[in-house]
Amino acid sequence: MSKKILVSILSIVVIGVLLIAGATFFVGDDNMVTSASSRDSRENVLVVYGEGEVTIKPDIAYINVGVETLEDDAKKAQDVNKATMTKVIAKLKSMGIDEKDIKTANYSVEQEIDYSNNKRRLLGYRVYNTVKITVREIDKVGEILNAAYSEGANNIYGISFDVADRSEIYRQALEKAIDDAKGKAEVMAKQA
Repeated sequence: MSKKILVSILSIVVIGVLLIAGATFFVGDDNMVTSASSRDSRENVLVVYGEGEVTIKPDIAYINVGVETLEDDAKKAQDVNKATMTKVIAKLKSMGIDEKDIKTANYSVEQEIDYSNNKRRLLGYRVYNTVKITVREIDKVGEILNAAYSEGANNIYGISFDVADRSEIYRQALEKAIDDAKGKAEVMAKQA
Protein backbone atom coordinates (compact mmCIF):
# COMPACT_ATOMS: atom_id res chain seq x y z
CA MET A 1 0.00 0.00 0.00
CA SER A 2 1.26 3.50 -0.72
CA LYS A 3 -0.57 4.82 2.30
CA LYS A 4 1.73 6.32 4.93
CA ILE A 5 1.32 6.14 8.66
CA LEU A 6 2.05 9.24 10.61
CA VAL A 7 3.49 8.48 13.98
CA SER A 8 3.25 11.57 16.10
CA ILE A 9 4.35 11.53 19.67
CA LEU A 10 3.85 14.38 22.09
CA SER A 11 6.55 14.32 24.73
CA ILE A 12 6.40 16.34 27.90
CA VAL A 13 9.78 17.57 28.89
CA VAL A 14 9.82 19.07 32.34
CA ILE A 15 12.76 21.33 32.95
CA GLY A 16 13.69 20.32 36.46
CA VAL A 17 13.09 16.63 35.94
CA LEU A 18 13.26 15.24 32.42
CA LEU A 19 11.86 11.80 33.12
CA ILE A 20 12.13 10.37 29.64
CA ALA A 21 15.75 11.24 28.93
CA GLY A 22 16.92 10.99 32.51
CA ALA A 23 18.38 14.50 32.45
CA THR A 24 17.27 17.65 34.22
CA PHE A 25 17.69 21.30 33.37
CA PHE A 26 17.00 24.66 35.04
CA VAL A 27 17.00 28.22 33.81
CA GLY A 28 19.96 29.88 35.55
CA ASP A 29 20.67 33.52 36.37
CA ASP A 30 22.77 33.84 33.23
CA ASN A 31 19.79 32.76 31.05
CA MET A 32 21.51 29.46 30.22
CA VAL A 33 20.00 26.04 30.63
CA THR A 34 22.05 24.19 33.26
CA SER A 35 22.00 20.80 34.90
CA ALA A 36 19.84 20.32 37.99
CA SER A 37 22.78 18.93 39.91
CA SER A 38 24.30 22.42 39.95
CA ARG A 39 21.08 24.18 41.01
CA ASP A 40 19.00 24.18 44.14
CA SER A 41 15.74 22.23 43.75
CA ARG A 42 13.75 25.26 45.00
CA GLU A 43 14.30 27.11 41.69
CA ASN A 44 11.36 27.97 39.44
CA VAL A 45 10.55 25.21 37.03
CA LEU A 46 9.90 25.83 33.34
CA VAL A 47 7.70 23.27 31.53
CA VAL A 48 8.26 22.78 27.81
CA TYR A 49 6.39 20.50 25.40
CA GLY A 50 8.09 18.92 22.42
CA GLU A 51 6.61 17.18 19.44
CA GLY A 52 8.22 14.68 17.10
CA GLU A 53 6.83 13.15 13.93
CA VAL A 54 8.02 10.21 11.90
CA THR A 55 6.28 9.23 8.66
CA ILE A 56 6.59 5.58 7.69
CA LYS A 57 5.18 3.06 5.26
CA PRO A 58 2.99 0.39 6.90
CA ASP A 59 4.10 -3.21 6.78
CA ILE A 60 1.09 -4.94 8.37
CA ALA A 61 -2.71 -4.79 8.03
CA TYR A 62 -5.60 -5.93 10.24
CA ILE A 63 -8.97 -6.93 8.83
CA ASN A 64 -12.14 -8.04 10.62
CA VAL A 65 -13.95 -10.66 8.54
CA GLY A 66 -17.37 -11.86 9.61
CA VAL A 67 -20.02 -14.38 8.69
CA GLU A 68 -23.62 -13.60 9.64
CA THR A 69 -26.37 -16.20 9.23
CA LEU A 70 -30.08 -16.29 9.99
CA GLU A 71 -31.96 -19.59 10.28
CA ASP A 72 -35.21 -20.81 11.89
CA ASP A 73 -33.36 -23.06 14.32
CA ALA A 74 -30.46 -21.96 16.60
CA LYS A 75 -28.41 -25.12 15.99
CA LYS A 76 -28.90 -24.89 12.24
CA ALA A 77 -27.85 -21.21 12.29
CA GLN A 78 -24.68 -22.15 14.17
CA ASP A 79 -23.93 -25.09 11.88
CA VAL A 80 -24.39 -23.03 8.70
CA ASN A 81 -22.28 -20.24 10.14
CA LYS A 82 -19.53 -22.64 11.23
CA ALA A 83 -19.42 -24.31 7.82
CA THR A 84 -19.12 -20.96 6.05
CA MET A 85 -16.46 -19.61 8.42
CA THR A 86 -14.50 -22.87 8.08
CA LYS A 87 -14.41 -22.34 4.29
CA VAL A 88 -13.31 -18.71 4.73
CA ILE A 89 -10.49 -19.67 7.12
CA ALA A 90 -9.34 -22.56 4.91
CA LYS A 91 -9.13 -20.16 1.96
CA LEU A 92 -7.16 -17.63 4.00
CA LYS A 93 -4.71 -20.31 5.12
CA SER A 94 -4.29 -21.47 1.51
CA MET A 95 -3.27 -17.89 0.68
CA GLY A 96 -0.45 -17.96 3.22
CA ILE A 97 -2.16 -16.51 6.29
CA ASP A 98 -0.74 -18.30 9.34
CA GLU A 99 -3.19 -19.83 11.81
CA LYS A 100 -1.79 -17.61 14.61
CA ASP A 101 -2.83 -14.58 12.53
CA ILE A 102 -6.51 -15.59 12.50
CA LYS A 103 -8.22 -14.99 15.85
CA THR A 104 -11.87 -15.00 16.84
CA ALA A 105 -12.94 -11.44 17.63
CA ASN A 106 -16.66 -11.99 18.23
CA TYR A 107 -19.17 -14.83 18.32
CA SER A 108 -22.82 -14.38 19.27
CA VAL A 109 -26.24 -15.95 18.79
CA GLU A 110 -29.33 -13.74 19.01
CA GLN A 111 -33.04 -14.22 18.51
CA GLU A 112 -34.48 -12.27 15.61
CA ILE A 113 -37.90 -10.99 16.75
CA ASP A 114 -40.62 -9.21 14.75
CA TYR A 115 -42.75 -6.91 16.91
CA SER A 116 -45.11 -5.65 14.21
CA ASN A 117 -48.92 -5.55 14.67
CA ASN A 118 -48.50 -5.61 18.46
CA LYS A 119 -47.40 -9.22 18.28
CA ARG A 120 -44.10 -10.85 19.11
CA ARG A 121 -43.07 -13.31 16.43
CA LEU A 122 -39.78 -15.23 16.36
CA LEU A 123 -38.20 -14.96 12.91
CA GLY A 124 -35.21 -17.11 13.69
CA TYR A 125 -31.72 -17.05 15.14
CA ARG A 126 -28.93 -14.81 13.92
CA VAL A 127 -25.34 -15.93 14.42
CA TYR A 128 -22.41 -13.52 14.14
CA ASN A 129 -18.89 -14.90 13.87
CA THR A 130 -16.00 -12.49 13.32
CA VAL A 131 -12.28 -13.17 13.05
CA LYS A 132 -9.45 -10.64 13.13
CA ILE A 133 -6.87 -11.36 10.45
CA THR A 134 -3.31 -10.08 10.58
CA VAL A 135 -2.01 -9.62 7.03
CA ARG A 136 1.78 -9.47 6.97
CA GLU A 137 1.98 -8.93 3.20
CA ILE A 138 -0.13 -5.79 2.82
CA ASP A 139 0.02 -5.92 -0.96
CA LYS A 140 -2.34 -8.91 -0.66
CA VAL A 141 -5.11 -7.09 1.23
CA GLY A 142 -7.35 -6.77 -1.85
CA GLU A 143 -6.89 -10.43 -2.78
CA ILE A 144 -7.70 -11.50 0.78
CA LEU A 145 -10.88 -9.42 0.85
CA ASN A 146 -12.03 -10.92 -2.46
CA ALA A 147 -11.22 -14.44 -1.29
CA ALA A 148 -13.13 -14.00 1.99
CA TYR A 149 -16.21 -12.71 0.13
CA SER A 150 -15.99 -15.52 -2.42
CA GLU A 151 -16.08 -18.11 0.37
CA GLY A 152 -19.16 -16.62 2.04
CA ALA A 153 -17.98 -13.84 4.36
CA ASN A 154 -20.61 -11.11 4.36
CA ASN A 155 -19.18 -8.62 6.88
CA ILE A 156 -15.76 -7.10 6.35
CA TYR A 157 -14.83 -3.99 8.28
CA GLY A 158 -12.20 -2.36 10.43
CA ILE A 159 -9.37 -2.50 7.90
CA SER A 160 -6.35 -0.76 9.41
CA PHE A 161 -2.66 -0.46 8.58
CA ASP A 162 0.21 -0.39 11.03
CA VAL A 163 3.84 -1.25 11.62
CA ALA A 164 4.74 -4.59 13.17
CA ASP A 165 7.59 -3.19 15.30
CA ARG A 166 6.84 0.26 16.66
CA SER A 167 9.76 0.45 19.11
CA GLU A 168 12.33 1.92 16.68
CA ILE A 169 9.80 4.36 15.22
CA TYR A 170 8.74 5.40 18.71
CA ARG A 171 12.40 5.99 19.64
CA GLN A 172 12.96 8.16 16.55
CA ALA A 173 9.86 10.25 17.25
CA LEU A 174 10.80 10.57 20.91
CA GLU A 175 14.29 11.83 20.00
CA LYS A 176 12.74 14.46 17.72
CA ALA A 177 10.28 15.49 20.47
CA ILE A 178 13.09 15.88 23.01
CA ASP A 179 15.20 17.91 20.54
CA ASP A 180 12.14 20.10 19.86
CA ALA A 181 11.57 20.65 23.58
CA LYS A 182 15.24 21.43 24.24
CA GLY A 183 15.25 24.00 21.42
CA LYS A 184 12.16 25.69 22.86
CA ALA A 185 13.70 25.67 26.35
CA GLU A 186 16.87 27.35 25.10
CA VAL A 187 14.87 30.13 23.39
CA MET A 188 12.75 30.64 26.50
CA ALA A 189 15.83 30.66 28.76
CA LYS A 190 17.49 33.38 26.67
CA GLN A 191 14.36 35.54 26.88
CA ALA A 192 13.77 34.93 30.60
